[in-house]
Order: sequence, then structure tokens, then C-alpha cells
Amino acid sequence: MIGGRTVLGVADARDLHAGLGVGRDYTNWIKGRIAKYGFREGVDFEIVEDLSSPDLASAKARPQKVQVYRLTLDMSKQLAMVENNETGRLIRRYFLWCEEQAQRANAELTRRMDGMLRMISHKVAGTEKMMRLMADAMERQDADLVAMAERVNHLMLAADGRVAALEYVSVRGLLDEAQAITKGRNGLNRKIGRDLRTRALLSPDSVAVRKCPHSGVWLFPRDFAARYMEERGKALVAEHNDRQRGQGVLTFPRRAGRKPDPATTDVPASPAE
Repeated sequence: MIGGRTVLGVADARDLHAGLGVGRDYTNWIKGRIAKYGFREGVDFEIVEDLSSPDLASAKARPQKVQVYRLTLDMSKQLAMVENNETGRLIRRYFLWCEEQAQRANAELTRRMDGMLRMISHKVAGTEKMMRLMADAMERQDADLVAMAERVNHLMLAADGRVAALEYVSVRGLLDEAQAITKGRNGLNRKIGRDLRTRALLSPDSVAVRKCPHSGVWLFPRDFAARYMEERGKALVAEHNDRQRGQGVLTFPRRAGRKPDPATTDVPASPAE
């Protein structure tokens, strides 16, 4: 434990001192190295008190309190490498060799990783290309199926008017269903037809507008036409019916220089006889 952390290292610097074969006495050696290289207590080493082993050969010998320096592994390596004797030089060469081997291993690992990454990149690119080709093929197949369905639907419309009546509706059919008065509704017919074709053209969703193969009348999908009638068509029919029944608003022309009289303008017309 150093600084409250469990670390790898040397439990007693005396063992390192003995192993390095240092000529100086232990106490001066460890204190000198700490001062020279700036090692920090609680970070690189820790000092604890312990009892020395008694000298069994002497009857009066008793255990003495001694200071034990516990060193981290990094501090121990540095002390060994800076020791200028044969053991220190041997240890320094050993660590340099280890560092060289580590660099070679890293270079080899990097080379292999680069190769693996390139291989994976090629495989991913190939997979993406295959997926794009499959997606394009599916889109073409879907387009072919849609076109085929359109042709079949067109043939069904041409062969049986009842199919057209179920799936599509003309403007005339819409006006009949909305109970538009027949008299004078040609303009209304053209207006609603123009609105429907414009909406179909501008719609973000594909709207299949058709012409009847027999009469040349424009036909619109029933759900599309029903939405239009709810939003706008029914109001146009109501205006048309009001005009035909004489329930519109009459505006009398003003004479020059005369202010409009609220009592004589915008008078509702009387119902037609």
C-alpha cells in the first residue's frame, strides 16, 4: 500500500540495496537517491516503522524500531537503472532490450491491424455494393409490379364499368352524389375537375388519375375525391345551389357621386317563383 493504493513494487528498499550491490550504506543511499531524483512520499514510496529482527547470538539484543521504505515498481526500476555499477548497467540493458522488443511488437501489431482493417474495409465495401445492387433490383422489380398492376387495373376499367364505379368516380358522379342542381353546373363541373387534377399533380403521394377509355371523362380515386369534396367541393356545390334557387346576394349599382345606402345594397334576393 502506497498513498492508500495497492501497487506493485518492493516491500523493503533494503532488499533492492542488497541486490544491486551498492557500496554506500543503505540509509545514506536511499535518502540521497530520493533527494537527487525528486521521488515523492505517498506517490513513489512510503515510509513505515517496523521492528528489526533481534540478534539471536546475543542474549541482550532486542528488536529495534527501523524505518522501512516501500517503493513502487517504477521507482525501483529507476533506482536500478541509475546505479553505476555492473548490476545497474546489466539491469539498464535489460530494460532497454524490453523496451525495444515492446516497440517491435507494437509495430508488428500495428502492421497486422492495418492489414485486418484494410481487409474488413474491402469486405464492407463489397457488402455495401452488393446491398445497393440488391436494392436497385428490388426497386426495379417493385416498379415492374406497380406498372403491371396499373395495366391490369386499366384493363379491368376498360372491360367492366362496374369496376370503375367502385374504384373511381367522375366529377359528374361527385356532383350527383352531392345533389348539385343540374341546371347551370357546367362551370362548376369544370372548376371541380380542374381543382382535382391540380391537387393530384401537386400531391406528395402518387394519385392515379385516369381517363375513361370509352367516354374520355376524367376519373379520380374515390378516397382522394371524397377528401376534396369534404374540404372544398361541398361548399362549391352549396354556393351553386343557392345561386340556382335565387338565394344569392344582389348588389345594386350606385349612381355617380352618391354614397352607398346600407338599406338598399346587399339585399338578399327573393326566392324564384
